[in-house]
Amino acid sequence: MFNQYSRNSMSTINRQVRSLGNSSSNINNYFTTSYKSKQTRFYDTMHGIVSQETKNFSTGVPRKTDRELDFAIDGVGFFEVILPDGTYAYTRDGSFMLGPDGQLQSPQGYPISNTSTNNLEDTKISYEDIMAGKLDVGLKSESIIVPTGAGVVLQESGALESAEGEYLGKVALVAFPNVDGLQELGNGLYLPTERSGRPEEVKTGEMNGQTHLLQGYIESSNTNLVQDMNRIVEMNSSVKAQMKVIKLLDQMQEGLNSTITRNL
Repeated sequence: MFNQYSRNSMSTINRQVRSLGNSSSNINNYFTTSYKSKQTRFYDTMHGIVSQETKNFSTGVPRKTDRELDFAIDGVGFFEVILPDGTYAYTRDGSFMLGPDGQLQSPQGYPISNTSTNNLEDTKISYEDIMAGKLDVGLKSESIIVPTGAGVVLQESGALESAEGEYLGKVALVAFPNVDGLQELGNGLYLPTERSGRPEEVKTGEMNGQTHLLQGYIESSNTNLVQDMNRIVEMNSSVKAQMKVIKLLDQMQEGLNSTITRNL
């Protein structure tokens, strides 16, 4: 009986430690552009308490930078980037830059999709292709090239123009039926999966009237510092209490074993 209680307590501690890790990661990434906080939820079931880790995709507050290649999504959606193997990944980080040839790129150096003349492909998602890195269900597009020395103006529609009014292309902006199903690649990049569904093009300002593209802004982390710091304090206290319970159970088990040994 004591061993069962100890196992249950250790299981609870492991869940709480994972929750502590998520809160610590959220706090450490408070200043990371477009960072999405992680949450651990606990559920009471017939088989005991279970935990589920989720990512909070709510929009972070747009922060003004006045840098012309900083774009923020105020609402739903992701920017689409082209990976070296030709497949697509998705990010909320719009702190873009120009490559040596004037190519508009993500912070990781991946080209930003140009959707000026292309539409979403009607293709089925193969889980095997996803795992093999061969996923190709995004917007068929080419990259955006900005002429040397040209300024950049972002229109509400996602269209990019030079300061002189020359049309340069259109930044891809897509949403997913189930963002919780996205596969995290790291560095703020995500891949679609069967659970996330196919990407759907976002018409800025037209999807529930809530999505807007902002130039000269970047999206802040959506970490709630007060909430995560309080959670760390609460979980730390709970872990200490559980450790005391385990220590007490161990002492009771040792006492019981000693009593049984003496009476044999």
